[in-house]
Amino acid sequence: MIYELYDAVNTLVFVALVYCFESCFLIRRAALSFRSIVLSVVIWFFTELIICRVFDENFILKVIMTIGICSICSALLFKDRFQSILLTSVLAYSISLFFDYLIYTISLLFIDYIPVGNINGSITAICLGTISQLLFLFTIMIIRIGIKDRMIESILPGMWYKFSALPAFSLLVIVAFTVSFKDDYEGNHRIFFVFLAMLLLAINLYAFHLFLSEIKTSYEITRMRMNDAYAEELSNLYKQICDRQNQITADSHEYKNKIALIYKLIEDEDYKSLADFVNREHVQIEKNENVVDTGNPIITAIFNTKYKEAVDNDIRVRFDIGNLSSVNMNEEDLVIILFNLLNNAIEGCMKCQAGRRLINIKMTADSDFFIFVNNTYEGDVCFADGSYKSTKGDLMTHGFGIDNLKRVIANRKGFIYFKTTENVFSVRVMIPINK
Repeated sequence: MIYELYDAVNTLVFVALVYCFESCFLIRRAALSFRSIVLSVVIWFFTELIICRVFDENFILKVIMTIGICSICSALLFKDRFQSILLTSVLAYSISLFFDYLIYTISLLFIDYIPVGNINGSITAICLGTISQLLFLFTIMIIRIGIKDRMIESILPGMWYKFSALPAFSLLVIVAFTVSFKDDYEGNHRIFFVFLAMLLLAINLYAFHLFLSEIKTSYEITRMRMNDAYAEELSNLYKQICDRQNQITADSHEYKNKIALIYKLIEDEDYKSLADFVNREHVQIEKNENVVDTGNPIITAIFNTKYKEAVDNDIRVRFDIGNLSSVNMNEEDLVIILFNLLNNAIEGCMKCQAGRRLINIKMTADSDFFIFVNNTYEGDVCFADGSYKSTKGDLMTHGFGIDNLKRVIANRKGFIYFKTTENVFSVRVMIPINK
């Protein structure tokens, strides 16, 4: 009875550890509630338990079925590429089986022989299995310390193929060992298997070190690209402001000439020519790209640029913008905040059918700089780990915007609030204004 109970507990702990391990590298689906996650894990547990019982005599088929079920259940739990899910499942099972093998081979030097095919058939084997799972848990804790949440999105598909090779090779070696050697071992054989276990441990530790280093490198490269993108946006803004200033100077001179012409037409009582002239000027004013002047040249340039982009994409924009001349934030922070908010709103609307694309914008600057942006959208919104995530396929170059946005707002003692209702995504930002 105790061994059957251990099989169930061992399987449950294995499923929980694999889920925790894969969550270090994969992104959870937004639509799943806590209850759905628990239900999926329970189904996963019973499926694994049945596999262990049915295929207990066929170790190779048991390994294949276990990895397959891990991949299928993980695909339901996580929002990621299937190849990443499959390779992560292989990696998780490889580590779990490797620790079993490591503890078992080391135990051969100190205790009597325990048949591989009956690893759960004694109290000693139960203790060894418990130690193995504790090592697996310790490994997960180390990985969580080494890999931050943002770094997960920097893992490219090619990395999985590159760094899963050594763990997969270790898995094959252990499977071959388990299938081929059924009898007791001589002293030299035992020493050899312990040496092999330690060699595999060193190889996989080195592979993980390389994997972690490449993830960090990719993450830093992505941050540099994002900083370059913000610098380019800032440069474009300065150019627009300078162009606008030059235009204002030219318009000021032209304005005097136009007033003189209007005065002359009135003096000559040439009202038809006057009407034609006024109509032409009205059309020209309507074509002016600057639809609003906020009193803050940076905000004005950003808003007018994004407004034009939205209109060009058949997006209706409703806005209520007051005098923002009291907003004295630096240019970089304004670019990060407004470009991310407006870019995300435009991209959300682009997923809607034509005619349903709408963005509402409100900005005021009283005691606080208040920004409200909502937009229509279609499809799922990815909410995980307490915050909204990018739903774009290329997570290497996307998804950093929201993090940068929250970072800037937090640094300025402000807050940001997200809300979704009936295919409308809303963001509210409140930032204190430094007088």
